[in-house]
Amino acid sequence: MTSIVGILGRKGGSGKSLLAHLLAHGVMYMGGFSVMMMTDVRTARPPEWVDARKYMLASVPQGRDIKDIMVPILTYMEAVPNSVMVVDGGANRRNIDFVVSELCDMILIPTGSGAEEMQVAEADYFELAAYFETKEMKRDIFIVLNKWPGEARKRHALESKPRIREMIHRWDRMGILLPEVFPYIQSFSDMADGQDPKYTPLIDGKARDFARLITNRLGLDIERDKAEEEARKALAENQGENSASGTEPVQTAETNEPARSETTPSEEQLASADKSEQVRRQLVEQVHEARPDPAPANHYPELMRKTA
Repeated sequence: MTSIVGILGRKGGSGKSLLAHLLAHGVMYMGGFSVMMMTDVRTARPPEWVDARKYMLASVPQGRDIKDIMVPILTYMEAVPNSVMVVDGGANRRNIDFVVSELCDMILIPTGSGAEEMQVAEADYFELAAYFETKEMKRDIFIVLNKWPGEARKRHALESKPRIREMIHRWDRMGILLPEVFPYIQSFSDMADGQDPKYTPLIDGKARDFARLITNRLGLDIERDKAEEEARKALAENQGENSASGTEPVQTAETNEPARSETTPSEEQLASADKSEQVRRQLVEQVHEARPDPAPANHYPELMRKTA
């Protein structure tokens, strides 16, 4: 089942897009599959794939309903293990945020270090919480400290201010403060470039830690599942080499049956892997068809290797 994380909030410039890119990159870096859904594209729509980016970047065309794009993509993603859709919200679009939030498993509300920004983030939290209460729906909602000072001395000075300290302590007591602070780093903006993203070891590490925190809270263990998948592949390749060389499989003493490891891929698992590849291709085709300015169709087979 696909997990959906919405990064929402009324405040413009809070870093919603940066966090969305960071999380989508981290999920892929850990071995999962992610799609970042941009819901507030005001200029030319960026390409779904570029060579440097591991994850898919989908976007909503002007005049199209968000659900018309999201739901078909989610339908395809459901068959891909450990898949996560990251929804990048826009500023001052509360009605759209409400619609998107109903599809989400978790909502993150980023805030900068200004007292007014933090007040808006807190108001967003209570408004969304009240909305879900009226709908009798339960969602995990967290406030994220984003674009904060990276230097310890400056951060300590900021958090010593009475109003800011009071809000942080209140959020912490309520259990709505994400235990991860994101400093302002220029290279994060380079990572979010739609046409020519750039990544560094610092970004990779921060993205992995962020994705691990979020996916664990969602009940996913992508790194464990990836390790088990690699072990199954290695075992299958080893068995294939033994078969080609004529080597007999080891027999068990009690049953005289070939020894079978718990990681040996079953026919169902192999069929699932084939299905995942098929789904990835359908996913690209779905977004390709939704674009008013699609790239050449022959561009996609080469890019599909990025999701393998």
